[in-house]
Amino acid sequence: MARESDVNIGRVQRTARLPALIAGELADQIKAGKIKPGEQLPVEPELAARFGVSRTVVREAVARLRSDGVVRSRQGAGVFVSDRSPQTTLRINRELLLDKARFAQLFELRATLEITAAGLAAERRDSASTAEIRSALQRLRNVPGTDSTSVEADLDFHHAIALAANNTFMAEFIRFISAQIRESISETRRHRDPDDSARRTYEEHEAIFAAIRKGDPATAKRAMRRHLANGFVRLCG
Repeated sequence: MARESDVNIGRVQRTARLPALIAGELADQIKAGKIKPGEQLPVEPELAARFGVSRTVVREAVARLRSDGVVRSRQGAGVFVSDRSPQTTLRINRELLLDKARFAQLFELRATLEITAAGLAAERRDSASTAEIRSALQRLRNVPGTDSTSVEADLDFHHAIALAANNTFMAEFIRFISAQIRESISETRRHRDPDDSARRTYEEHEAIFAAIRKGDPATAKRAMRRHLANGFVRLCG
């Protein structure tokens, strides 16, 4: 078992995001090699004492690490660091995205990927991928802005463009980021003018599709850049 002097975990200020913060702190210690692969984590009471939180909070933090494959449980023995590197798992603590600066960073990454994807889609699209983008656009037009399927159609539109770019890794990263912002989009549409937002969103998507269908990469990238910039304003004000 790792000794306290090896782990050197400081106490964390109590906040509503404690499980995420504690999980991140433990993951950092594991990445730094202070708790090595195959080594047992300190038991719940010890971690609770070090962080100054309840065992329930510690249990939730450890559950997050377990779901990410960073640690594994052995029945009757405890929790151990997985043999494989935790860096093979990509994860974003959604609680941290409540911070506007963190959310802006994620949106910046999204823009970098999706603007490029729009240009590539205009160059590489075929009849099948164009039809997929058109289908998502039609669904976006036909559902109210407050309907949950509107958000799904919106994200499907962006994913269809990524697939049309014919880059598997780009499509996977865009789908991953979309999953992180889905709740933010839904929340914004509930609390702002849904009809006006839906109309503007559709018009922006329509401009992107038109450029991709015509095979105009430069216009497709400009249209995607404008849409994402406007989208960020709608989400964050």
